[in-house]
Amino acid sequence: MARRTRSARRAAPRSGRRLIVIRILAVVLTATLAVAAWSVWQRPHLRTVVYQGHRVDQPMRPLAEAEQQLSALVAQRHGVEASAARCYFLAASVAPSQPVVVSDQLGCGPALFLDGDSQFQYVTFRLSSVVQASGMVRLAVAGNSSTSEIASGQPGGRFVRPDGLRPPAGSGGLTLPPAPPAVADVLTRTATVGSPIKKAPADAVMIGPTSGVRLESFGFVERYGSGDQTRSAPAGRRLLAFRLAPIAGEKGAAPPQLFLRVGTTKRGPLVVTDDYVVTSVPQAGVTSDDAGGAQLSVATDLVLQDSDTEQSLSLQTGQPDGGNPQLASRSNRNCALNLTRDVTVQVKGATGAAGLTSGKVTFTSLSLSYWGGDGTHASSPSRALLHVMATVRLTGDKEAYGAESALLSASWSGGEGQARNAAADQVHEVDDVIDVPADLTHGTLAYSGSMYTPAGTLTVATPVHVPFTIAD
Repeated sequence: MARRTRSARRAAPRSGRRLIVIRILAVVLTATLAVAAWSVWQRPHLRTVVYQGHRVDQPMRPLAEAEQQLSALVAQRHGVEASAARCYFLAASVAPSQPVVVSDQLGCGPALFLDGDSQFQYVTFRLSSVVQASGMVRLAVAGNSSTSEIASGQPGGRFVRPDGLRPPAGSGGLTLPPAPPAVADVLTRTATVGSPIKKAPADAVMIGPTSGVRLESFGFVERYGSGDQTRSAPAGRRLLAFRLAPIAGEKGAAPPQLFLRVGTTKRGPLVVTDDYVVTSVPQAGVTSDDAGGAQLSVATDLVLQDSDTEQSLSLQTGQPDGGNPQLASRSNRNCALNLTRDVTVQVKGATGAAGLTSGKVTFTSLSLSYWGGDGTHASSPSRALLHVMATVRLTGDKEAYGAESALLSASWSGGEGQARNAAADQVHEVDDVIDVPADLTHGTLAYSGSMYTPAGTLTVATPVHVPFTIAD
């Protein structure tokens, strides 16, 4: 009996442990069943969705697809979306306890995009549909609009989801996103800039032998572009915008070869366009000019390369460089004369004097240029070449010929000059030019003096003087 008692006493603890395990399992099972029941109770009841008379199969599927596309669209277009951004069917009719009849569009948001309107924060997505053999219809996203088309205050009863979730109140805390920075040191053309820029001065021009350019406007801007293409200044830089117009050169109208020079670094070539050209320049060393505008201590210039010459113009002041031909700033370079005068010349040969010969000298017109036809140019940037269109016809001549350069001269207040032939083909052509001040407006032409010819010395016996005015 004592042995049986000891066995019974040893078995008792084992029975207690089994009871504890059973109780723990019961508690766990009860909790699991409670959680499952709570989850079932919490799961929203999905409303039936109908499209064009057909029940929609898996109506949450196109909403999830559109939400993914919305996020991709926001990232692609540098936009922002609310943390509670979702997609909704645009309902055609909603009645309590009835299927929701929807249109072929979804509204997704709130979301905002660059340069957008903060009042419109929902993007519309179009839906495509396929009727299945079961009679149900499968909907899928077919495409999205390019802008936010629905105002944040408009959704109301138009936006529905099978799970009953509603749009957030108001804008969802969104503000318009900032424009991303432009790429540094890149020249960009754009139709719009974020702020007005100033008109260039009248002398903001550069004219070469075959091409020219006029600076029309210039200045610093905070941003440029519109919509998804809006950009701001890169860190540590400012955006410089300007607009150009091509003009003819002195001897041709070829497209100008243009560059931007920042400090000593050239960028380009630039393409002349009707749009603005924008580039970023270092912000270090910003100062103020006399007009209260901002300038940069580093030089920023527009450069015209034509033939073997280079000219530059400041994009901070609009002023041409002092080494440019000053004639470029003149708006008028021509003067019509159409004057004919009697003249008498004497030719003295090696054997003695010859008789006097009468005739006429005609001054047709005057013009100013910096370059001559032979590739030469005026003696300095502050000078110009005065082209004299003059012909002579003496008794016995079959036709008039170009006046001899050695007999043509001009005088003006403070100076005088002798003509030379600057024609490209000096054997067969005459282009009489006189080196004069670039700002010359008044003077007197003279056909006088003597010159040596193969026939002897030619002397103008009756000198001719003709005053002229080239109004600027």
